Amino acid sequence: TIHRMGHLDERDLRDSLDRWTEQDLISVEQADAIAAHEGVDRTAPAPPVRGVSGGVLLQYAGSLVALGAVFGIYFTVLDDMSDWARFGVMVAVAVGWTALAWLLARAGGAAAADALGFSAAILWYAASLQAFAAIGWLGNDSTPGEFRAAFFFTSVVGAVAGYAAARGFPAPLAALGVPVAIAWGGGVFGWWLGDTESEGPGTAGAQVIVVLGLLLAALAFT
Repeated sequence: TIHRMGHLDERDLRDSLDRWTEQDLISVEQADAIAAHEGVDRTAPAPPVRGVSGGVLLQYAGSLVALGAVFGIYFTVLDDMSDWARFGVMVAVAVGWTALAWLLARAGGAAAADALGFSAAILWYAASLQAFAAIGWLGNDSTPGEFRAAFFFTSVVGAVAGYAAARGFPAPLAALGVPVAIAWGGGVFGWWLGDTESEGPGTAGAQVIVVLGLLLAALAFT
């Protein structure tokens, strides 16, 4: 069943149909039928290649600024709340963010859905961290084993959230967080096996992961 995909524009569709017909995967008649269903006239000249518009960049920037505002409120206004209350707030925000990204993806706002999908994946990761903080596995009284388990399982949550956002919205930017989460989880697992007494992966290791994540995110704008 052929259906409209918000992330497949006219030029992508034309290129795909041309490639499929050249490889005899579909007939010319089938290609024309698919194009007609998607509202594309294959006899008309192909649209010119365009760069990223200012409106698209504003959607990404606005989403990231809003995400920063959420964390600003989380670390200031909500600082006096209990750990479980902060967890509830974070989950509620993550649910709302995810729902908005899903609605925008269905409405054809691919760029906005991508930006919000990336933010939603980060919020679910943050919510999982707050859950472990609430049960006392990320505090001053936590044991090394509790620290390791919290960091490892939150990396799994981060990878799953990024993958789900990339597949469901679609949100390619969220997919960039998956290898970062996997690398973090692998590092934690190695630290788990190699240093049973250490209470954390170390400041230097955390900085490397953050820098790597920023570099991967920057690829979306190149």
